[in-house]
Amino acid sequence: MKSFFRGPRNLLCCSECGDGICRGESYWQINGAIICAMCLPDFAAAELEPFRRVRGEEREI
Repeated sequence: MKSFFRGPRNLLCCSECGDGICRGESYWQINGAIICAMCLPDFAAAELEPFRRVRGEEREI
């Protein structure tokens, strides 16, 4: 996972894409990562991948 940084003028940057997050824009701080709104769906899908199931391919417990 990439780290976030604060560059010129204390700019907050997304840990995933590196784009700046401007004042007034939403972002998510998750386990130390800063995630912008555009990256959130892919980030969430990757984080939740271990819990993904395919109907009909479930294992019996």
